[in-house]
Amino acid sequence: MIEKQSLQVKQKKSFDVLPLISFAAMALLMVVIFAVTGITPFGSKSWLISDLAAQYAPALASYRDIFSGEGLSFFSFRLGMGKSIVGFFAYYLSSPLNLISFLFPKEKVSDAVSILILLKLSFAASFMTWLLDRKFSEKTKMSIPFGISYALCSFSLIFMFNIMWLDGFAILPLLILLVEDFRKDRRSWGKVTLVLVVLFASGYYIAYMVGVFSFLYMLCVMGYEGKLKTKDDAKTVGLFILSAGVAAMVCAALLVPAGLDTIRNGDNSASTAITLDPSFKLIDFIPNLFLVNLSDISTNLPYVFVNLTVLSLNVLFFLNETIPAKLRRLVALALGIFLMCFMFEPLNLIWHAFNSPDSLLYRYSFLVSFVMVLVAFYSFQKLKALCPIRFAQTAGILFALLTLGECFSQKEGGSVYFQTMIFVALILALLFGLTKEKWPESIRNLQKWGSAILVIVMLVEIVFLNPKLTLGSAVSMVQDKSIFEAECRDVIALSNSLDSTAFYRTESGTQLGDNLDPGAAAQYANYKSLSLFCSMANKQQQHFLKQMGYKLNFNYTELMHINCILPTDSLLGVRYIISKEENMYGLTKRAQAGQYYLYENPYAMPIAYLVSSDATAFDGYSLENETKQKDYFSFQERWLTSLTGQDASELYTCFKQEWEVYNGERSLTPAKTMVPASNVRRDGLNRENPAAASEALCYYVKNCDKALMVLRTSFVVEEESPLYLSVPAAMKACGMSVYVNGKQVYKEESDSYYSVIIDLGAYPVGTQCVVDIQTSEEIFACFEPVFAYCHTDVLEAQTSILRGTVKQVNVSKDQVTVDTDSSEEQFLMTTIPYEKGWTVKVDGVSVPVEVYQEAFVGVHLSSGAHHVEFTFAPPGMRIGVIISAVGVVLGLFFSLVLAKKPAPKKKKD
Repeated sequence: MIEKQSLQVKQKKSFDVLPLISFAAMALLMVVIFAVTGITPFGSKSWLISDLAAQYAPALASYRDIFSGEGLSFFSFRLGMGKSIVGFFAYYLSSPLNLISFLFPKEKVSDAVSILILLKLSFAASFMTWLLDRKFSEKTKMSIPFGISYALCSFSLIFMFNIMWLDGFAILPLLILLVEDFRKDRRSWGKVTLVLVVLFASGYYIAYMVGVFSFLYMLCVMGYEGKLKTKDDAKTVGLFILSAGVAAMVCAALLVPAGLDTIRNGDNSASTAITLDPSFKLIDFIPNLFLVNLSDISTNLPYVFVNLTVLSLNVLFFLNETIPAKLRRLVALALGIFLMCFMFEPLNLIWHAFNSPDSLLYRYSFLVSFVMVLVAFYSFQKLKALCPIRFAQTAGILFALLTLGECFSQKEGGSVYFQTMIFVALILALLFGLTKEKWPESIRNLQKWGSAILVIVMLVEIVFLNPKLTLGSAVSMVQDKSIFEAECRDVIALSNSLDSTAFYRTESGTQLGDNLDPGAAAQYANYKSLSLFCSMANKQQQHFLKQMGYKLNFNYTELMHINCILPTDSLLGVRYIISKEENMYGLTKRAQAGQYYLYENPYAMPIAYLVSSDATAFDGYSLENETKQKDYFSFQERWLTSLTGQDASELYTCFKQEWEVYNGERSLTPAKTMVPASNVRRDGLNRENPAAASEALCYYVKNCDKALMVLRTSFVVEEESPLYLSVPAAMKACGMSVYVNGKQVYKEESDSYYSVIIDLGAYPVGTQCVVDIQTSEEIFACFEPVFAYCHTDVLEAQTSILRGTVKQVNVSKDQVTVDTDSSEEQFLMTTIPYEKGWTVKVDGVSVPVEVYQEAFVGVHLSSGAHHVEFTFAPPGMRIGVIISAVGVVLGLFFSLVLAKKPAPKKKKD
């Protein structure tokens, strides 16, 4: 008897190795996928596309620098012009796995990204395998391919570059596993809370979707089991809510300041209009249930496909009469509700916390894939109860849906109809074979290999076929690894030539590389800049910089400095320029590394300087109110005059030209019928009136769709000075490329950006310049283009007035100190981006912070000598730390209390 009890105890404590096998198998399969697609470190391609190239990888590369550059701080001038670190960290870097990036040189960041993807998806497979084993109480090796199927669903393949999403995706099965334990035994409350803490801390964006789903999942399971009727059941629900609350409290030191930062810098371009019209036609969604050949990874349809085996088993689930009808109805209801959420915007907004994303509209669609894998595994266990007719019915249903989608839906990529039909037929045949007790004598030896053959078919589909179809368009966008690494090394080498004794900014004068835009380059090379691509970028600051002619996108999340605009660069402290150009007029060449040159701007201002006391009266947004002609050059002259108090109207010499039109013609059609709809979408910060401005626009209509439309003009250069071109639009500019004497000097393919000032270079007097504006737009709409020469002597005279106004400026972590001495009252203007959290002391006395142009920190000073201290502390940090401390205490208290409760009596599931 004692021996029997000992054996039972040992059996209960046996270790489940299947999750570990799943982890190792998934890691190996990821190596295969990367090798087949040529992705680093197992291939020659740099895995940098889309937001991964512009935001996430540069953030990883700068991880150490952000916290070590000025010492551990809450505000960093290495994020654009300056940014609170907390929100940035919480969105991009808070996953514990991201510490792996410390092991890689910056130019090897794509290798780090690949390792992170491999690890996160391996954890997803392992946790899913573990859940399937525990939930269905039947340890079978088939849980491994089903766990891997979840990790390699279409959602994870398509959005693999969104590495911050993968933490929540991976943790979901683990959380559901613990929820299953918790609803049976509340003593596991502490484990649930701990996993929720890790979930919330690893990336709040996907975390709340996973948290909400786990709560709804528990309610559904308890409701199905009839356990939502007693006070004890209510206690279970209440304790789960308490667990989520305590986990959020523990993370409050991070989440509170990050949340305030995100709210302040939300997307002002998002439409506030809510429609009840379906977001897509149901017929267009049907192909997404099957293999899809994607030509565009940003196609805005829900990606729920796992593999054809899982899909087939889901259909068989609903046809299996041995499965309780109540359970089938519940699953059908859940999937139906998800479909409604996909189709109707109000429900979709709930999942996105009432903040509609500008693209990739269904970021929670992986939850459906998760449900489908659970249902498929359960259905697989019940296969032997099915009669042959159910497999024939399943084949008919799937072939009908496949044919319907093929014939009537609008698909982006090429057809894989016949390949899908073959796979479906093979899979159903294998599944049917697994239900047979006796096989024909001639193939009886294959019976024991039935499951193995099915696993091979699943792996072929999820490792080779589906990745090829879904990753094909993405992989075609990536750059050669060696080119990217060379660009990084060259830019990093130039950064070593920068003067580190004084605070100045560095920028690029050209597009540095296909995957190395200015904002990314600044983070790789660890220098201070203007450029940044960040979801919670300081929108008010970016809005002001838009007025200066810098390249800003439609929702102010991205600023790209690819044109050197000397007057504004100088006032904003841009002292160094990195460019591919061998000569840049007015700048001094300092160093060279590879294809890049480093230039010094002698007119650059420090981060703080005294300006005219009435400078704050200048209307920094008057350009947005102009409806006849946007003159960026006269605007800059007026701005400089307001700062110095001296007339700066001779800074630019402007002129206009007549334009010849090729493959198009000037149109006299009424403006309201000509303005592209996308160009009049208003932003919450924008003050423009596109309807009024459209009356003054020049409209050019293309003749032949298959060729570019070209606007051309020529002139003889009259001054050897920096030459600029402004092609202003009513709101967002049309896509265009600009050439000077056949050399491309500017390119913008989309209409996602506002008007920019284009640096055409400098040319000897008497040079004949031929300027082309090329566009693929059907309608090219703009105000009349303006050329301008910039007089550097005037710029030097103006900046010299400002340069001597401060005695000393010191920039340290979270603090900027300025010593001034003036004989009259003046305004201390800084180029420190304003965020709530900045305080200022003048001669040791706290005074209110003044915000210049809704963008920068400043303060009025009386005459005489003053010591000014600007200090930053993240809003919400103090209260967040207090809440976190309380959360830790509560978490420990409830964990200890619940751990002392007696174990509940075990009941048969």
